[in-house]
Formats: sequence, C-alpha cells, structure tokens
Amino acid sequence: MDSSTVLIDQQYTDPCASGPIQETSTITYSFTFGGDTNEFSIERDISQSVDCDSGATTTSPVTTTTNNAGSTDQPYPWALTFGCSSSTEFIPGYLGTETANWDGNITFQCPWYYSPNTPVIFTFFNVGYTTADAVDLSQVTFQGNAPIAWDNTNYTVSYLLSVSPGEGITIGSGSFAWPAGYCSVTDNPDDPFPYQTADDNQFSFDGFGNTVMPSNIVHVTFATIPSNTGRTTIGVGEEVYFNLSPGCPCGNTTWSVTGASNYGASGNGGFFYADGQQSEVNITAVCCGKTYSASFNVIEPTGIENVYISSTGVPAYSVGTAGASMELGLTMAPTSVSFYQVQEGEVTNAASSVFGYFTNFPAALLAHTSAGFFVQVNQANQWSDGCNTGTYVLPSPFSSGGFQWVIPWRWFVPGWSTNTMSPYTQTFTIDANGTMSISKLGQTVTRTTNNVITPEVP
Repeated sequence: MDSSTVLIDQQYTDPCASGPIQETSTITYSFTFGGDTNEFSIERDISQSVDCDSGATTTSPVTTTTNNAGSTDQPYPWALTFGCSSSTEFIPGYLGTETANWDGNITFQCPWYYSPNTPVIFTFFNVGYTTADAVDLSQVTFQGNAPIAWDNTNYTVSYLLSVSPGEGITIGSGSFAWPAGYCSVTDNPDDPFPYQTADDNQFSFDGFGNTVMPSNIVHVTFATIPSNTGRTTIGVGEEVYFNLSPGCPCGNTTWSVTGASNYGASGNGGFFYADGQQSEVNITAVCCGKTYSASFNVIEPTGIENVYISSTGVPAYSVGTAGASMELGLTMAPTSVSFYQVQEGEVTNAASSVFGYFTNFPAALLAHTSAGFFVQVNQANQWSDGCNTGTYVLPSPFSSGGFQWVIPWRWFVPGWSTNTMSPYTQTFTIDANGTMSISKLGQTVTRTTNNVITPEVP
C-alpha cells in the first residue's frame, strides 16, 4: 500500500433556544508502507463550536501528529468508521439532538509487480458494526462480494478480489453493506433527560491486508528428458507432480483427478501416474472458493526413430570363421515425451526367404529364438539391441545364401496390456568367401573371415 487519505466528518446539532451547537471535525490520515520507513501522520481540525447560551464561536487549533519509524516498527494505530449515530433527548420544553456522521475513504495502490487480474484474498481486521445481536460477519459484503471466510470471534472477514498492477482501490462507506443498525428508547424518571432515543448504524475496522491467491496449478514431470518438464503432453506411465502456486491461503484445497488410475492429492498438491494407454488426465483444485484446472494428453509410442550402430565386433569371431555382430542404439518415438516406464521386446518367429547356403540348415537353427523378453526404455526413450549370428560356428565351404526375420515388436507399461507394433526386418547374407552381413532398421555390419569389420565401431 503506497499512500492513503481518510476524511471523516462529524456534525453535532442541538436545536436549543439560543441556536444550534455545531461541531465539525475533519480527520485526515496519510501513510506510506514499504521502503525503509513507515510514515504516519494525523491532522485534526475542530473548525467550529457555538455555545448555545452565549452564542460565542470558537475554533480549536489544528493538531498534527507524525510518526516516522523504522521499517520493523508498526505504523501509528488508526481505525476507520462508516455510518452514522444519532440520539434525541426529550425533557419538558427542550429537544436535543446529536448526530454524528462518518464518511471517509482510503485509497491505496496495488503493487506494480502483480500480474493483470491477480486473484487476492483481501482481509479486514477488528471489524464491527452496531447491532443488538451478536456480530455475524458473514452478512458483511465488500464491493458487492460475499465473504469467503470470516471469524466472528477474532472479528476478521476476507473477500476474493481480482486486481491489476498499479490499480487504485478506494475503500469508502459505499464499499460495504452490513446488517442494519438498531434503535433504542429509554425512559428513566431519575435521569435529568427522562426520555431518550438512540439510532446507531455504524461499521468500522482498524486494519486490512491481502494475500495473493494461487495463479495456477504448477506441474512438473519426474522425467527430466525432454527438458520441458512443465509440458502437458506426456507419455504413457509418466509420473507428474503438481501443486498450487503460491499455496492456498485458506489451507483447505479440494483436489480432483480424473483419467489416471494411480494418483494421490492432499494439502497443497499431489502426483499421478499416466495410465498405460492413450488418455486424458484432468486435475482440478478448489481454493477459497476459486477453481483451478490443468489437463494432460497421454500419448502412446508411435514407432522407432534414430537408429545407430553403437558398437561392432561383440561378440568376437575367430579368424577363418564366418560371422558378424553389431549393437544398435534405438530411440522410441515420439521424443517429445518420455517413455521411461515402457518396456519393449521382440517376438520370436521362424526364418523366411531362406536361400543358398542356409538351405542346408534346419529351420530350428535359423529361427529367431533370442527374442521373447522385454527391456526397459530409459528417460530419453533409448534402449540397445544386439544383432549377431550367434555362437554357432558356420561350417565351410561357404557359398552365397541368406535368410530373414520379420520381427513383430511389442511394448507395455507394467500393470497394463501389451501392445504390438508394425514389424521390421532383419536380414543375414553370406558370400562364397564367408563374408557375413547383417542388416536391420537401415543399419548394416559386414565382417570377413580375416576379421575385417565394416564399419568398425569400438
């Protein structure tokens, strides 16, 4: 709050025989919070006082009070009252009426660092109004807004507002609506004024402040690859943490998560694991009566991309024997999400398109039997695949020949069903010199019987 001014006018009138008694008071508050000092000043000017009997008029001097304190000190105490109070006294031949009106205002400026339409909880302290019954602050509105929280014991009441940087807000008598006041009548024979009425309808508070409401649901993926951990498109099985930022000042956030089977949410946040299939996850949070939401699109693997040879020559083959080997590095697509919860594996199958040299081998020896298991994909969606001719020593004499495996591959998230993807092909060829080649997913390794390997990747 930068600076504020309060104007309070009080008028008292007594229509006695000699003329009215009028007293007008103006109280001006001007204060600044923040920076290195807290400043507060009061000016009070009782400008007119007319004596009913003598008709004399006096003006009281101006009183000025200034408090300059360090930033750790509290500002000068103050209170602001709105409304009016009147009393009438009746005695034979005399009618006296006293009326006091309070109609001031405070104007303050919202911080410039706020974002447009920042939701805040605005709280008034030591709030009261004239009533013959117990104070019920749930009945007090501010700028037409019903309170979101109130405490009739400590006399605080809070409202949810939307403010913008540098916005000026004025608190005046028209800012509030409160239950109507009351009228009392007394008739005491022993009182010099035997018949009195009083009509009070006042509202007051002595402090206010605001707490910034959460701006949104903040969420972050467990996987740090890809680097955008705040993304809302995630892979099957991904874990996501979420919370309100800043935290809910009401302390009673209600969470709801749909579209995820495994989740937990309480207090200011929670987590969820995406299901093992394409879906949409929706999170809602209700804080101080305001609803926040976030949605996530869960996607499945679409295929394989970025295949490369990570090594060749493992396992090694002796000079004079035919055989070849390579280790492939594969990446699951798309790489805009992480599939670190996914396991993938190839399906065993028989050899096909067998010709030449390999027609002399039994089908069981050529079958793809090294598959049938699953490997874990890492956060970068990568895994390794070994491609080789195995430990069986291919006999000489050699001749041209070959065969292939058409390999279906599968993936799943533990606890969810297995999904089969389009197959790819792995081929094996040999020439009359015993030079062996293996090709898979666009990558090829070739090895001669004298152990020349192309490409040679350590």
